[in-house]
Amino acid sequence: MHSLGRKIYRGADFEVDLSQHVVRFGGEPQALRPRTFDLLRFLIEHRTRVVSREELLAELWEGTTVTSNSLTQCVNELRKVLNDDPRESRFIKTVAKSGYQFIGPVEEVQVGYLEEITSIQVEYDEPDVPKLPGPASNSWKRLGVAAAALCSVVIACIGIWRSIGVSNRADTVIVLPFENSSTSADLDWLREGLPDMLITNLGRAPGMNVLGQEQVRALLAPGRADEQASRAFDRAVAWGRQHAADIVISGSFGRLGDKVRVTAQVYRTSDGSLQRSESFTADRAEQILTHMDLASLNLAAALGRPVRQEDRLSGLSSLMTPNLEAYRYYSLGLEKAEALHTVEAIELFRKAAELDPNFAMAHARIGYTYAISWGRPAEAGPSLEKAFSISSRLTPPDRLHIVAWYSLAKMDYGGAIRAYQSLIANNPRDIEAYTRLGSLLSGEKRLAEAVSVLQQAIVIDTNSPSVWNVLSGVQTRAGLGEQAVISAQHYVALAASEPNAWDTLGLALHAAGKLKESEQAYLRALSLKPGFDLALIHLANLAYQRGRYEDALGRCKQFIDGAASLREKGRGYACQAMIQWRRNQIHEALDAADAAVKADSSQIGAAAWLAVERGDLKQAIEWIGREGGINDRGHRMQGRFRMVMLGRIALREGRIDAAMDTFRRALDENPPVYTQDWYEDCLADAYLELGRYAEALREYQRALQRFPSMALTRYHLAVALERLGKTEQARTEYRGFLAQWKDADPDIAQLAEAKKKL
Repeated sequence: MHSLGRKIYRGADFEVDLSQHVVRFGGEPQALRPRTFDLLRFLIEHRTRVVSREELLAELWEGTTVTSNSLTQCVNELRKVLNDDPRESRFIKTVAKSGYQFIGPVEEVQVGYLEEITSIQVEYDEPDVPKLPGPASNSWKRLGVAAAALCSVVIACIGIWRSIGVSNRADTVIVLPFENSSTSADLDWLREGLPDMLITNLGRAPGMNVLGQEQVRALLAPGRADEQASRAFDRAVAWGRQHAADIVISGSFGRLGDKVRVTAQVYRTSDGSLQRSESFTADRAEQILTHMDLASLNLAAALGRPVRQEDRLSGLSSLMTPNLEAYRYYSLGLEKAEALHTVEAIELFRKAAELDPNFAMAHARIGYTYAISWGRPAEAGPSLEKAFSISSRLTPPDRLHIVAWYSLAKMDYGGAIRAYQSLIANNPRDIEAYTRLGSLLSGEKRLAEAVSVLQQAIVIDTNSPSVWNVLSGVQTRAGLGEQAVISAQHYVALAASEPNAWDTLGLALHAAGKLKESEQAYLRALSLKPGFDLALIHLANLAYQRGRYEDALGRCKQFIDGAASLREKGRGYACQAMIQWRRNQIHEALDAADAAVKADSSQIGAAAWLAVERGDLKQAIEWIGREGGINDRGHRMQGRFRMVMLGRIALREGRIDAAMDTFRRALDENPPVYTQDWYEDCLADAYLELGRYAEALREYQRALQRFPSMALTRYHLAVALERLGKTEQARTEYRGFLAQWKDADPDIAQLAEAKKKL
């Protein structure tokens, strides 16, 4: 019996986590190249003696010819991270003409990966894959049992895979986009399709860490796809040397009559030498998958990382699909799903599944897109059940990903967290698992943990757009506005042509109080994809908070007119209703709230709010009771709005203590920064309404410190100051409010009142 855990070396102000490949100094994760991390690990493990330079070169570079300068660079990087002065070293001592020794005090500890999985234990001999439900089964309970068993199987299998590795240190491999050497535009998708196939296949070889397509696109400078392949190769080799990647694979393809010729070359980054060239000619395009399976096996063997005999039969065509056209649609769908182009993604995955009904990952990704990218879990179930029923052809990690998606579809957030924790514990470089786990933790209000998990992912892969995207969102919800902007800027730098990147930046800038820059970012997203729904609704929210209600209503109409589903249409009507209520257009607001619920029964927020404001508390409570059945793009729906409504109901009923306690609990929930109102001032508004002006003053000041762009909050702060007799301070805040709303619609009551006060 082997218990799941991780080994950590701890010193006075540093921590080295071996399983997660992370170094923390002063409690903060530090970015280290893989070889520099291996240097630190080796020095700590042999800290009782001086380790010679020759031994370190042999251990870290494994026979590759490099100069001692490479080692010196790693040592210097390590010292910089540990804040270690070589003249008065606390950690790494240089022994003249000999080598290096780690001299800092260190303790070695074994801890569970995360508290939820510290009790998992597995047998390593002859694991059995659990029998999963058939296609007709709808039993969540049976799937939960299967998921728990599958976690153990994955842990066991990966323990076995690790035990057969050729060497302790994995080769890091970069697969470049292939060059289309013909004029056949219908084959152009193979530029990234062929690397996708290689990445999937080489990932089966022990001791191979193959960068994903997203990472490769980032390191090759997005937006320069027209650059010559030779320049891309030179840049990849240079990047590989800098970041301790070992292998670069480039290739080309072209049409020869009805045949397709594919060539791949393998190079060592240390000296740029050609290690292997592999070519094949497919008589028909449909044969490419089978040929690529064999070519991948040959390349892995040539690199000294042969695939085990029992895995040789589980190539791409059996693990995924033997249908090239189905694989093409699947590959294109992945890009769309990651960029939140949900309608296009689902359509592509459906085409893949129609061409090959046994394409388990195509069915699974339909469920993934519904449950995570779109937040519509009820529609994810059938596709995920289908994927489960035919998942025996998938690898255990792929099946565990499906377990996580299924847990999200039934809104079992704890089960999804455990699944992703198991994936990370056994594959510390699974970037998707880190990203989804960070998002899930943020939905559980575990924001500090979420940020930590995502920062670990960035240490592993600083070029992952999806990680920067999710990190920015988590930091925005945590009130870390400036940090959220920086993370979003990283996302934009890595995916400048992706509208969602600019939308994320717009949201971060909005929360940080940089409203003009926020508007520019949203407009840039729309210039890249006219009608991009997220940018439209966020522009509506922004205009609303700036007092530009007519502009906001126009954006809502654009959103509704272009809505891809009834859920989106309902969201647009709900947004419209809240704005019309602010404009005192009560009948129009009621009509819009009714339209929102008719379009999507989960869109009850506006209807409930209007019922409270009109004093129809019974109707409001009925609406609130109908809430549920959706998630927030892969994590729990934020609960602040519901708590605020319950607080308003209690206030209307005269239950003052209960109301104030409910508002305080609402502030413990994540702010819904993707909506018109973030309700950061809900408690302050209640104090003001009750005439408790000193308490209202403190709460308004706190709210503005977190989100400085909330102009109406500043207006109400001025009202509280005035009623406390602090006239000059009140006038200052009225001026601040008018400055923030200088472009607002001129007929808004608060504008007229503020001008009157001045």
